[in-house]
Amino acid sequence: MSLKGRVGMLGIDHQHGRFRSDEPGAGAGVSGRQRGGGFTGQCRAEIYAWTERTLLRHRYAGLSRREKGLLRLYVARMTGLSRAQVRRLIASYAEIGHVKAAPYQRRKFAARCTKADVELLAYVDKSHGNLSGPATKRILEREFGEYSQAAYQRLAGISVAQIYRFRNSESYRKRNTSYQPTRPTPIPIGERRNRGRRADPDICASTRCIKATGTVSKACITSMPSTR
Repeated sequence: MSLKGRVGMLGIDHQHGRFRSDEPGAGAGVSGRQRGGGFTGQCRAEIYAWTERTLLRHRYAGLSRREKGLLRLYVARMTGLSRAQVRRLIASYAEIGHVKAAPYQRRKFAARCTKADVELLAYVDKSHGNLSGPATKRILEREFGEYSQAAYQRLAGISVAQIYRFRNSESYRKRNTSYQPTRPTPIPIGERRNRGRRADPDICASTRCIKATGTVSKACITSMPSTR
């Protein structure tokens, strides 16, 4: 028997995706697609509400194994959900009596340092002139290890990367904010400069003569001072 014939045994109008109007508990608020026989849900909450009404109407807990499988197949066909998703929704209905989305729980690491520790780090950086991360880490370790300062117990065990993350936090910037002005770099453009050596006038005159004629002229040679 096809799925269309089987869902008729459960009292479900397969074409419109709703219960027959002649049966108690039928609702006209949820309709299906004319093409493909799917349920048109505007959002996830609407699909879950329709699934919950369907399970409640057919008393899912009292159905036989074959009827439960048929109803799961029908819900998957009408909503477009996978079989695994339908099984999770039905498991939620059997556990708490409702079909609802599980709240998202973000995994978070336990916070080791408090706001007071960040403010203490800002005080240390301000006192020592904002040193590098490794140097600041060494200062924190010495404050707790050598000088037995209990306030530095948690800061003594943090990493260099965590120090830089604390420096980017809002609570840190409120306590320690340093501004470094821009240092202009002068660029000598169009400036005349002496090369630093004094040229011989006789050599310069001889060079100009060679460039003009292409050969060394006798006048240039005779004009040069004698080296005898």
